[in-house]
Amino acid sequence: MPSFFGELRRRNVIRVGIAYLAAIWVLVQVADTVLPVFDAPDWLLRALVFSSALGFPLALVLAWFYELTPQGIKATADVEAVEAVKFTGRKIDFAIIGLLVLAVGFLLVRAPVDRLDSVLPNSVAVLPFENLSPDPNDDYFAAGIHEEILNQLTKIRDLNIIARTSVLQYAGASRPAAEIARELRVQAVMEGSVRFGGGRVRISTQLVDAATSTRIWSETYDREFAIENILAIESDIAMNVATVLEAELLPTERRSIARIPTESPEAYAFYLSALVSVDELNFATSTIDQSSLGLLDRAILLDPEFADAHALKAFLLSANFVYDVAAETEDAVARAAELEGIVVRSAEKALSLEPTLGLAYAALGTLHMREWRKSDAEEAFEAAYKLSPSDPAVLSQYAAFKAYTDQPEAAISAASRAVALDPNGVPPIRSLIEANLIAGRFNSAADAARRYIELRPAEEYAYFTLAEVEGILGDPDEALRSLEIAEQIGSGRGPGHLARAAEIYSRLGRTDDAMRLFSELESLSPSPSQAAIANLAVGNVDESLRLFREASQNELPLPGRLIIVLAKINAWNDPILDQPEFLQVRNALGFQE
Repeated sequence: MPSFFGELRRRNVIRVGIAYLAAIWVLVQVADTVLPVFDAPDWLLRALVFSSALGFPLALVLAWFYELTPQGIKATADVEAVEAVKFTGRKIDFAIIGLLVLAVGFLLVRAPVDRLDSVLPNSVAVLPFENLSPDPNDDYFAAGIHEEILNQLTKIRDLNIIARTSVLQYAGASRPAAEIARELRVQAVMEGSVRFGGGRVRISTQLVDAATSTRIWSETYDREFAIENILAIESDIAMNVATVLEAELLPTERRSIARIPTESPEAYAFYLSALVSVDELNFATSTIDQSSLGLLDRAILLDPEFADAHALKAFLLSANFVYDVAAETEDAVARAAELEGIVVRSAEKALSLEPTLGLAYAALGTLHMREWRKSDAEEAFEAAYKLSPSDPAVLSQYAAFKAYTDQPEAAISAASRAVALDPNGVPPIRSLIEANLIAGRFNSAADAARRYIELRPAEEYAYFTLAEVEGILGDPDEALRSLEIAEQIGSGRGPGHLARAAEIYSRLGRTDDAMRLFSELESLSPSPSQAAIANLAVGNVDESLRLFREASQNELPLPGRLIIVLAKINAWNDPILDQPEFLQVRNALGFQE
């Protein structure tokens, strides 16, 4: 009588077990790689593993009682010929070999992909330059030189340069370059110092390879303090970095790097100070940074032909346009018209002086986007993206436009690149939140919102958004917790946030809280779209439809740009918004051809 283990081998049970485990391993590895691409929920992979584990004993049982023969599947008890059993064994052996080949091939392919994802190609983190000047008040000068070197490097599209807002945290830090490089996912780290005094300037730089921690380029510039010398040093550094990293340098990029933006050292100093001020602000407040604008105005007064100053002024005004005009009042309309005029004049002046300034085009695109002028916005943004494909500020606004015009893949791609180049920047992360939210990739939107909260824990914006996403994903407890935190913070309880929060409370069955926010919203002069969502939350369906119709006909988009898009796509999956009369009015919201 054959032994039990001998019978297992004869019946091909062991072979089936090995083949089953190999197949499940390949399936799980592929799923682990592919599912995140489609923003699948985390539980889906866990469910796959669990169901596969449950299926393993079933596969063994079936292998014990059945055999695959040339005549088809038959019960083992009915298979007498040894050759028939061997036939099954050979088939399973071939299957095992095939699965092993797939497994090895997958490992070989996946390994380099993971390495490529972990480090940006041709990437550099330029750490804040140390100020060695006798006067500590000259810190702004070292910071400005650092900023301008970054600006020069970002003109080279074949390089990936980490934005200043994301390297500021390393100022004065005595940490190994390799460690910083790993955190920022770059190939190389640049360090430098600036000494200014006695009519001379001394700038020292070195480029360190992250993999080997060795210096691959260094230079010390000791020149008489003159604007042309400073600009020549910045250009030379950019050229050398491109050469060392073997980055392609186009003729237009070479000309742009060599360009002298101003011959006034005083105007240049004010411009550098404005750049530093903007980075330190990181667009963290809801109003335009008047100090930065004042510095730019002084630079322009000293040199009216300073194109870069005009472009930055236009962009600052346009990027904060939605916040400066906070309500649909007569004063707000007049203020919007005034701001629009300043943005257009500044941007057009910059482009008349220097047509390659992507930031000026981005300013115009942002302005047109705020006013729902689709074709004008698209033309401006495409020009901005072509000229400045590595500027996180440009990429963030470009991503927002793509998201609002139903181009989710382009939006997420641009926002993801902006975050890669400026991982601590508020505008890039905000653009990534909204791009994923509008695209319906709610898990990714939640991840980006949590990252925003890490950077700005005292701002309510991301908590409201996180609550919204958690509610959509069916996690009421977390949604309520996020809402409570947002309400505790209390700052910036704008009508858009209150309307969306009321909608969340309503879907979670908290009708009293929805009514409370609705009452608060009524005193804030909400836009028609904001009021429409709030009325929907408290069951005023007819009034909500009336307000949506009003929004589709004549609403200024400024106070509620995101809520309009979310209503248009019905991000909340509200069945009322899918009724025919609501569908008709939703299609008329937002950008029109």
